[in-house]
Amino acid sequence: MRVEKPVMRYLPADWHRNNDALRQASHDTRTTSHNFRHQSHHLRDQTRNKTCWDCEDNTTRLHDRVYELQRVTDDLQRSLKQVNDEISKLENAKETAEAELEAHVYPLNTALECLTIRERRREGDLVKDDPEEVRLLEKSRANLEKVVLEAVSHLRVLHDAKQRLQDDLKDKRAALQVDGTQTALTVYSPQISFKPDPLRVPKVRREDEAQQTATDYSVRRRLHQETRARDELQWQKDCLLEEIRAQEKEILDLEEQLRASSLPLKVAQTRLEGRTQRVRNDLVRDAPQDGLMAEVQHLTETRRLLRDSLARALDTLHALQRHLRTVDVDLGRKSLSVTLEKKVQGSRQALKDRKPSETLTHTNLTLTGSLRAHPTHIL
Repeated sequence: MRVEKPVMRYLPADWHRNNDALRQASHDTRTTSHNFRHQSHHLRDQTRNKTCWDCEDNTTRLHDRVYELQRVTDDLQRSLKQVNDEISKLENAKETAEAELEAHVYPLNTALECLTIRERRREGDLVKDDPEEVRLLEKSRANLEKVVLEAVSHLRVLHDAKQRLQDDLKDKRAALQVDGTQTALTVYSPQISFKPDPLRVPKVRREDEAQQTATDYSVRRRLHQETRARDELQWQKDCLLEEIRAQEKEILDLEEQLRASSLPLKVAQTRLEGRTQRVRNDLVRDAPQDGLMAEVQHLTETRRLLRDSLARALDTLHALQRHLRTVDVDLGRKSLSVTLEKKVQGSRQALKDRKPSETLTHTNLTLTGSLRAHPTHIL
């Protein structure tokens, strides 16, 4: 009687090879995921620290720049005050010189009139007198005019310097306000945003018993192997589930890190965009500008690395999930095999517990009651 299923059967070596392959695949997958999680954790820590320090460094640079602008603004205010004072004094001096020059008009005219009259003298009386008032007055007038012209020239230079100081001071105050606003920006500021840009007769009974014993041993050994393989596969499944949970957490951390890195990037881009409002000579590529540009480039590269890491994490998670489904299928097969082997063992235990069949003589004695009355004598 044939009780075996007409299907292809695998050799124990194939069965062991399949278990080893699954075991190795589980180990390799977990190792890959474990290594990736460590790399990803290192990347997140490195990028988080770099991002924080870059933001702090640039905030410090902006603070230093604001301090420097405030100092320069104070210097410019002092210089402007000094220029205004100098202009006031020079204008007073010019007015005095002009008044003095005006005061020389009448005496000069009088002297010229007198000189004209005296030029009417004739011959021997037309002499050169010691007092030459006209020349003295003209020399004095020329000196005064020179002073007035120099005062006007200096006033022109001072007014030009005053205008440049006022323009520079206005630019410095605008730059100070811009950098002060950028310094005050944080990741919580509302105005930050992105910018455009896995069986016998008694003769053979001993042979039958030996075969039965060997078969029972084989069944017990096979059941032990199946149970151990199932338990190991269950352990692999538990490890895979733990690794999947860890990988899902890593993905959440990467997504959170990616979202968190957008805020410093918004701050840096907003600061760069805001600093374009500086005008003229203050629109310079200073240390804060270089730091902000480096921070934007670093954060952009960091976000690219985080996106690549997130994509690899998702691929790893999908590989873990696919392998988990493979392990689940094989675990179901092994659980079924263990159940079937236990049923086979139970059936064979019933065969072992079965009483040996009675001989015909023993049966007749039992039926006549002789065995019950004199069992020892008869036997």
